Amino acid sequence: SLLDSALLIRNGELSSSELISSACHSVKSLSKLNAFVEINGIQAYKDAAQIDTGRRDSDSLIGGTVISVKDNFMAMNSRSSAGSHMLERFISPYDASVVQRLKAHQAIIFGKTNMDEFGMGSSTTESAYGCSLNPWGARFGRDGVLDPGDLSPGGSSGGGAAAVASYLCHGAIGSDTGGSVRQPASFCGVVGLKPSYGVLSRYGLVAYASSLDTPGVMARSVIDSALLLCAAMADNPDPMDPTSTGGCPERILSSLSNSTVRTSDTGAVLESLKISEDSNVSLKGTVIGVPIEFSTAEVDPLVRGVWEETLRMLVDAGAEVRTISLPSLKVALPAYYMLACAEASSNLSRYDGVRYGMRCEGGGWTGGEAGELGAAEELLSQVAKSRGRGFGAMVIRRILAGTYVLSESAYHDYFERASALRSRVSEELRRCLAGGVACIIGPTSPVLPYSISNPPSFADTLANDFMTVPANLAGLPAVSVPAGVVNCDRGKDGRVPVGMQLIGGRLQEGELLRVALAIEQRCGFLGSTTLPL
Repeated sequence: SLLDSALLIRNGELSSSELISSACHSVKSLSKLNAFVEINGIQAYKDAAQIDTGRRDSDSLIGGTVISVKDNFMAMNSRSSAGSHMLERFISPYDASVVQRLKAHQAIIFGKTNMDEFGMGSSTTESAYGCSLNPWGARFGRDGVLDPGDLSPGGSSGGGAAAVASYLCHGAIGSDTGGSVRQPASFCGVVGLKPSYGVLSRYGLVAYASSLDTPGVMARSVIDSALLLCAAMADNPDPMDPTSTGGCPERILSSLSNSTVRTSDTGAVLESLKISEDSNVSLKGTVIGVPIEFSTAEVDPLVRGVWEETLRMLVDAGAEVRTISLPSLKVALPAYYMLACAEASSNLSRYDGVRYGMRCEGGGWTGGEAGELGAAEELLSQVAKSRGRGFGAMVIRRILAGTYVLSESAYHDYFERASALRSRVSEELRRCLAGGVACIIGPTSPVLPYSISNPPSFADTLANDFMTVPANLAGLPAVSVPAGVVNCDRGKDGRVPVGMQLIGGRLQEGELLRVALAIEQRCGFLGSTTLPL
């Protein structure tokens, strides 16, 4: 785990170079999973050597550990293409704020992970570099060759989830606009955490829908995800992101360690978390809300069974499980897609082939030669061809939908009504979580991981986000934690993981993770579950 590795490196029992060597070997043997679009091997070895030769910062929470970053975050001198042909040759000249913070904690940025183009998708099939595959569907043959299967890892952060699940890195940074960290975490059997909007700076994140986009983290355990979150978090607002608020790492870590910790004494923090990891958390006095709106016919019976068993585990931990009603959740999904597409239409208008990104020469579309066109027509043709060839089908579809939503004839009926519904969802969740309910629980996804060769319909794919989008609309923290494994007709040995989602009050990441830790400790997923490969 990230925690164990950080402790071993700190105590001189493990070298960071060993971790990088192992990661490079594993990436090569598991290359068919297509989890990474770029590996920073040479720089990773250099960074590891610096840490191993005694330049380790004693205040580092995750020094020497191996972290991957989604392809839509800027990382200096690395390709940052957001999974799109439009930006496939773009080399970032700077680091995103979260990447800066990770480097300050001496994490090793190992590579960039695959994703759906500009974050628009839920299976990583919309990537310009081909889809990633879920390690739960893969297996090595007797000849030592990997059969990757065709199980979806989810998306849009599917590459990061697959990398974490297959032990290619300790943790991954992703982005979550409507569930893009939590849904792939559920499909791949890892923890996916979306903090409150503003806790992690968006500076250096390629924008999809700015009021919804939230940097998030993925790791193999709840405590690992908390460490990664706290390393990426600043205490104060980021001057480069006017929507950022910063957070309080000490409050989060204290919630998990059951004692007040000081991040200035990182050794004591790590030791305290190790003790907490092995001690069952009590939830006595904690109220968990179960919305009746989540209990729909679309929830797979196997998912429902894990959900019911998780509720029983929470009761055993001392929590009070209470049925609640949040009627606005029924309208959250259409409101989300109206707003997300509208913001995408605006944000992606900058990719015109003039300033940066793919550029296709004008002419051809109008039937005339370039020299016969006027300057305006030539420019318009160049922009149209650049965007038509640079963007994939899903991105074009959402840009067109968003452009219509923002048009004069549709603005009132769609955008303004969706904004009002968003306020309604936010207020209803705020009242519930301020009225004695510590967090809300439900399945992360109503369906099991599916085969890429037999995907759900486009409409069903969109509908599967109905449990994750409310947290983005309200800017609330949410986490997906593996809660069980079910036997089905998917995956190499007929087993796939199921994740449960918890939604908490604003800036209550610590309390949320404490409940997630209680589930993790009691469901036995970490101790008894192994990947088919």
